[in-house]
Amino acid sequence: MENGLALVLLPTRELAAQVAGVASVLAPPGMVRLVPRPMDLMACWKDEVDRGEEFEYYENGGNTNDGDESPNNNEGRKYQPRILVGSAKSISSSLFGDKKMPGTPTSKPEGKRLLGNTRWLVLDEVDRLLHVKKSRTDKKSRRHEKPAAVLAAAASRLTVGRVQVVAASATVGRPLRRELARVLGLHGSECPETLRGEDDDARLGREMEE
Repeated sequence: MENGLALVLLPTRELAAQVAGVASVLAPPGMVRLVPRPMDLMACWKDEVDRGEEFEYYENGGNTNDGDESPNNNEGRKYQPRILVGSAKSISSSLFGDKKMPGTPTSKPEGKRLLGNTRWLVLDEVDRLLHVKKSRTDKKSRRHEKPAAVLAAAASRLTVGRVQVVAASATVGRPLRRELARVLGLHGSECPETLRGEDDDARLGREMEE
């Protein structure tokens, strides 16, 4: 786990199952685990057969499986990347429990260790995950933080800001950027960069001109 963990959060269990299915096809065997309900997340890779394939990692950013040397001849080290996919509620309940549970499915020390070793945090349909207000005049009060907000804030805090956060949404506006910055503990002037998808027609036009 110290070599990196990816958490993929989605708004519903059904969407999480679809994403996990596609990811399992694209990723090497044993790398992806679906979290369909609150469970002990540390038990996902307890069996040796389920720990995933080993990859050789180089600090200069190169990854290889065939033993090739990196450009700078840096010594590689083995690691087993892991991807947990689930609804924000399922993963949050797995780590922090809820009022219906006598305890947390994942022990608190292990849950803290898991979040502290998270290198990538993906928030799909982040506007739904964070329940972003549509405008400043929206007077609906937030009694409790959303599960995705709790997880993102904890991962950012426990990794000292090293976790890479990827938030996807069909619509990106100032309210969403402000809310994401707040959750991650960033100043308003440090709002995450927004990358917008290119228009297919414009991209095809440029390719034809080239």
